[in-house]
Amino acid sequence: MLKKCFKITAVAAVLVLVMALAGCGGGAALKPPAMKEGAVPVTVTGSCELTIDGDTITVSGEMDVPPQSLLRVSVESQSGITLDSDVIIFEGKKISREFKITEDKYGEGVVSIIGHITFSPRQYGKQPEEVYEKYGTKFENIRPDGINVLWNTNGNFVMFASEMVDLK
Repeated sequence: MLKKCFKITAVAAVLVLVMALAGCGGGAALKPPAMKEGAVPVTVTGSCELTIDGDTITVSGEMDVPPQSLLRVSVESQSGITLDSDVIIFEGKKISREFKITEDKYGEGVVSIIGHITFSPRQYGKQPEEVYEKYGTKFENIRPDGINVLWNTNGNFVMFASEMVDLK
């Protein structure tokens, strides 16, 4: 009787493990938001550069989005941890934001850094209506290019990255 109970428990445990590893039938892959019928696909181009001068990091670049768009300029460590960031209102010209290197943020564990300029539907606040009219409420009208256009459950977002720069 004990052997039979052990076998049933072992089989049940194996089934639970198989279902957990299989994802209970497999999960659906996250897909970019679908464009609305009749929408015009658009692309967003731009660039990002990171420079260091003494104790100042400058993240700069360009992006062809409407003036008054909200953008996020950030500096991340080699492990992907955000060290500094700022949300700016795009003025329709070159983007530039300076950050100070401080020991508390850029300590000995930070070996190299990368800059990003990001454009998102709502991650840093509500965009102007002109932005949603052109790109869609989830930026679904932005054509994914496989490099700079990424997506999550909130929609498409555009990210330009600098080269990785050694801090020390």
